[in-house]
Amino acid sequence: MVADTCQGFIILCSLTSKLQKMPVITLVLFLYVLLYFVLAGQAVFYKLCFTHVFKKIPAQQFINIRKLADPILETRLPVIYYSSLAFGITFIILAVYQGSAITIIFAALAFIFLLADVMLAKKYNIPINAEIRNLVNPSDMIAARLQHDWIRWIDIRGNFILAGFFVLTIYTVL
Repeated sequence: MVADTCQGFIILCSLTSKLQKMPVITLVLFLYVLLYFVLAGQAVFYKLCFTHVFKKIPAQQFINIRKLADPILETRLPVIYYSSLAFGITFIILAVYQGSAITIIFAALAFIFLLADVMLAKKYNIPINAEIRNLVNPSDMIAARLQHDWIRWIDIRGNFILAGFFVLTIYTVL
């Protein structure tokens, strides 16, 4: 037990030492890519599976699923999105300070894609979610319209997130 604790402490000290030697921009990029990866994972999940599932289920069931999922996602996703935006801005600032044109271009592109996703969410998906949350016994026509619109915008937003993640991935490989 004591040996495990000591070994864990030694590993933690070693990791802390390595982090202190790591350039700040590298650490910021790592955290930015990690957060972007979570968002890209959500987009892939919808593109590979759930968009198709949501299109095939009856609109009333879609409304019920969204009513169950939204309260959970509304508290968790903003933290990831706003943290990603913060790390994106920080990465751009550090890139400008570093003076590397290629870093600035890739950082700005990834940030623009992320910002586009956030703006589309605020303009379309979030209002649709609010409308769904407030529905009581909607007609099939209203439910179908909301289902169609929500799926359309989540798919479009997924394209932006995946493009931004692709840009960051290319940058890290260069």
